[in-house]
Amino acid sequence: MADFLDDLIGMSKEFDKLKNELSDMGSSILGEEPERLVWNPSDYKEYPKVNPERCVRSIFEGASCTRCLDICPTDSISFEDGYPEILKDCRRCGLCVQTCPNNALYITKYSPDALYRKVSQVAGVQHTAYVTCTRALGHVPEAAQIVLPCVGLISAEVWSAIKLDYPNIAIYLPIGICDKCKTITGEEAYVNEVSLAEVWTDSTMDLVVSEDEMVLETRRDVERKNFIGNAAKSVGLSAAKVNPLTARLARTYEKLEAHQLKFNEINKTIDRLVGVKTNEKKRYLTPERQLVLTTIKSHYELAERMHVLIPDIKDASLYDEEEILEVVDACPTGALDYEDEKISIEALYCTGCDLCADMMPGLFTMQEMNAEKAFYRLTPEAKKEREEELERKRQREEERASHIQQVKDFAKRAGDISEKIADDIESKKH
Repeated sequence: MADFLDDLIGMSKEFDKLKNELSDMGSSILGEEPERLVWNPSDYKEYPKVNPERCVRSIFEGASCTRCLDICPTDSISFEDGYPEILKDCRRCGLCVQTCPNNALYITKYSPDALYRKVSQVAGVQHTAYVTCTRALGHVPEAAQIVLPCVGLISAEVWSAIKLDYPNIAIYLPIGICDKCKTITGEEAYVNEVSLAEVWTDSTMDLVVSEDEMVLETRRDVERKNFIGNAAKSVGLSAAKVNPLTARLARTYEKLEAHQLKFNEINKTIDRLVGVKTNEKKRYLTPERQLVLTTIKSHYELAERMHVLIPDIKDASLYDEEEILEVVDACPTGALDYEDEKISIEALYCTGCDLCADMMPGLFTMQEMNAEKAFYRLTPEAKKEREEELERKRQREEERASHIQQVKDFAKRAGDISEKIADDIESKKH
């Protein structure tokens, strides 16, 4: 059945190719230019937007953070008025967005969840999803190719979330391509982020250096289901009625929708776990942290291997209450709280931006902490959901094994009946 379908798919592709060639030929005869997609690298680039309320340098003049300034390849970020400003010579590489812990610089098109969905939609149906940059590809991308301004704009947190759910992703960057690029900080950024993601996920990211090595084809199982589904629609039947396997065609989108539901629910879950703040400032969960926590609920091993920066808090009673409240109120994500002369921190919201340590270095000292310990409030729920998912998977496997056995039993009975009928016919001849 599979070989027959593959032959039909091959014939269909050849017919489509011939049909396109004939269409182009007809356009030429009529003096019309056939429509072609035009490669324009600018289509994949966008100027970062600025939210000063999240920027630690805008909040506190003495802030030590220089992350965006250090990574910008063209010195296109200015703080002349105390607020971040993107200058006109910006290359729109997006590296500053990746390095900013509080989402003070952002590009909606390349937000953590948008990147996750972009890659997963391709990885769900293609043999391999290749992440590359405008300079490396240089032409209109194929369905399996995902073009970004710079591969370095994907953070380790986003890489980890994608890799754990979709192992069939790779990076395409020809040897030496980064050496000639004017985005001079991009290579170091992507190497650092990918290396960190490999440690967290205990896996290796494939690197393809030649376009000829890329497998630019739809997964065979998806092609078969697509073909049967399209054939079914042409005769007015649902795909599931033609072949139950075709019902799995929507699996990728169902998986994405399930991810989106978890993504939307994580804020409510955390609010329920950590309770209400005593000060008036609302807590803010950054999109990157939101994606990480969503991933941890499905892949708890990420928390076991991941480390985050969290402030270590000394004895608050030794410090002036007004100064403490000033720091608590200044926290860009509202992770700090103060009550009964005690400071508490909600690590689920803390991004390790150093602001509290810069404002009161004697009271706050930044330290690296295992995410499993830092996100302890989420631990029981994440483990429970993981156990429930494993139980559902076990039940599905049992049901599948039972169905296979039923088919085998039916085939055996049918064979026995056929053999008996043949024996009866043969005996009557004699």
